[in-house]
Amino acid sequence: MKKKLNLNCLLLFVILFIPSISDAYREIERGTEPGEIYISSRWYVTLQCVYHGLYYSTNNGEDIELKYYTPNPCVPDSINLVLPHLISDMTPGVLYCRTSEPDLWISHNYGENWEFVEVYAASMYNTGCVEGEIYRRYVGLSRSDDYGSNFELVIDSLNLVIEIGISPGELYGINGNYIEGFKIYYRNDYGETFTQQCILDSTIPVVANPYPALSRGTEQGELYLITWDSLDRNYIYRSTDYGQTFELQYQSEPIAYGIWIVYYTAGREPGSFYVMMHCNDESGFGTYLKIFYSNDYAETFIEYFHHLTEDYFVSVEDQPINKPSQEITLNNFPNPFNPETSIYYELPLNIENPTIEIFNIKGQKVRTFNCQNQMPIIWDGTDNYQNQVSSGVYLYKLNVNGITKQIHKCILMK
Repeated sequence: MKKKLNLNCLLLFVILFIPSISDAYREIERGTEPGEIYISSRWYVTLQCVYHGLYYSTNNGEDIELKYYTPNPCVPDSINLVLPHLISDMTPGVLYCRTSEPDLWISHNYGENWEFVEVYAASMYNTGCVEGEIYRRYVGLSRSDDYGSNFELVIDSLNLVIEIGISPGELYGINGNYIEGFKIYYRNDYGETFTQQCILDSTIPVVANPYPALSRGTEQGELYLITWDSLDRNYIYRSTDYGQTFELQYQSEPIAYGIWIVYYTAGREPGSFYVMMHCNDESGFGTYLKIFYSNDYAETFIEYFHHLTEDYFVSVEDQPINKPSQEITLNNFPNPFNPETSIYYELPLNIENPTIEIFNIKGQKVRTFNCQNQMPIIWDGTDNYQNQVSSGVYLYKLNVNGITKQIHKCILMK
């Protein structure tokens, strides 16, 4: 039974660490046609390399086709599909990918071939509602109507996580925290002034991490909100009045986040919504992929299951598997950050007991993390004793067998 929610109170919830579902990366994205989706997932492992693939479906994920694959880490001048942020254009066959480097790439043939577009600091991107329209978010918001070739500044400064609406000029935003409350905003003329629609009240469960996620729908005023509670259950809400009120559509059973990674997107057809989950299989050399499809606005779901291994797909033509690299990479996003940042790293598979250490500008160690399974490290600006550190410049180091391999700088701004 759906429940109407009154959005007028503040939030206060238990802090719990679980993987982020914010817009830092998105591994499932709708296409331009009903039933069309793109998926990125790890699909095969050797003792030397991890292979990540891009898949394509025209029937809501029941059948999937491998379009492109690259090893981890990628060879130079090729797109890296590790932790991608996939966004689709309204142009048939056009797909963008913002990688973890971070670079922006574009495909004009459903993900089979890719062209480099730009690297612009630690920008994030969203596509608009007309062909060739893409938004770049870095400090402010810029818009391109020529597939990212040229951008024009729309908003000078921006402190919202943005989602694009379904009509020209429509922008949604969310900001806040789990103590003071998360606020939903709306604008419909590309302008800088947003109207506050609501403050999420205490009937909507939110934990400190992940950040609540927004997903645009297909109908006027339709917006989805995805949140989590302290028991590892996810909730999907839907608004039909531009984010002023939300109705609960779905509540999941607890999900084992040490095993499964979860992503979401609304579909292109009215009523369609997708949930994707993937994890390693029992051998460690393949991947279990589950795709959940709803045609009734995320109230009920049909499950499609795929076991991805080396033998699951025939080789993609003209794409030989590249020799594995022993390169070690390290970066973080966002940077500067408040209240938290994700630290991404890539290591050869034979590395044991790697750690990431964070130091202040005086050289004093404030936090140590043990790295596991190439999963990103989430630093919430606290030290090893859970005390909040002050604003400023911090160094984070990737250590292998006690030897520092890479050092990078990040900035905490409060």
